[in-house]
Amino acid sequence: MTIRSTGQNWALDIALAQGGFDALHPQAKGTMEQLGHDQTDFDKVFALVRSGAMLPKAWATIAAQAEERAMHHEAHGFARTASDLYERAAVMWGRAQYSIFDAADARKTAFLERTNHCVERLAKLRDNRVRRIVLDFEGAQIYGLLHLPAGPVVKASAVILGPGMDMIKEDYIHVAERYYTDRGMVALSIEGPGQGETRANGLTVDLTNYERAISRYVDYLMDLPEVDPQRIGMFGISMSGYWGSRAAATDHRLAALAAFEAVTGDFHTIFERAQPTFKNNYMFMTGYTARAPSIGTWPPRCRWAIWSNGSGARSYTASANSTNSLRSTKR
Repeated sequence: MTIRSTGQNWALDIALAQGGFDALHPQAKGTMEQLGHDQTDFDKVFALVRSGAMLPKAWATIAAQAEERAMHHEAHGFARTASDLYERAAVMWGRAQYSIFDAADARKTAFLERTNHCVERLAKLRDNRVRRIVLDFEGAQIYGLLHLPAGPVVKASAVILGPGMDMIKEDYIHVAERYYTDRGMVALSIEGPGQGETRANGLTVDLTNYERAISRYVDYLMDLPEVDPQRIGMFGISMSGYWGSRAAATDHRLAALAAFEAVTGDFHTIFERAQPTFKNNYMFMTGYTARAPSIGTWPPRCRWAIWSNGSGARSYTASANSTNSLRSTKR
């Protein structure tokens, strides 16, 4: 993390202590409820929080309580109640790992493992209609959850559910069932480069690989007998609205796109004016650190974009032949 972003955390801590979840996402509790969170869980979590550093432990504490209740109901034969509680536990374990921006942190690994366990249990209780998928992608792997309607389905419409940069594939379990599979559609919630398990296993996001990953998910859906290849669309929240727009512009197999609160423009607002965790998380997603490499370590024709304060994106190109060939072109 940069010294600047770390130094801004005190402001976030004050806001959290005074305003709880609304300090992070004003009036968004209803949206989170649509994503499978329970309002009582939120109240329990934020009753334990007085600073950003307390969030992982608070989410994990309430997640463990929900998982314990799920195990109790499963053991006594109450399958639907158990699966719903596993769902609540899964999204909370996902929240617990979000604020940890270090892939080597044992807590992050443990919380992701608990998330996977809860999804495995609820999938079994729901007749395997939620399936974890792993796809090869550019020498690495990307992850997703396939959500199927009850009963036989052939040539159905399908939707890719793209999470925002502070979300994971499990955040769509409730949405997939309520709005898609219950209506006979197939849904695929994804974790592209830089997100969730995909990031945990080493794949970071760059300027263009997320839209290529979306095309890889489209490849997968087109090969499923349950899916009509002519009726594949995408719904993306926040950054996935942006990445989805880029994918739809080049991959015409996407028949439709709905982008909700898509991040567009020069990115100044989200990275310079919004809460510091947005920038911290995106740095983690990219594998970027505060220290830039020396020119001597750059590969031939190295190019990347740096979001600069108030001035949009600035593109730099370096030649391996001369350190004097550094050029800056403002976009």
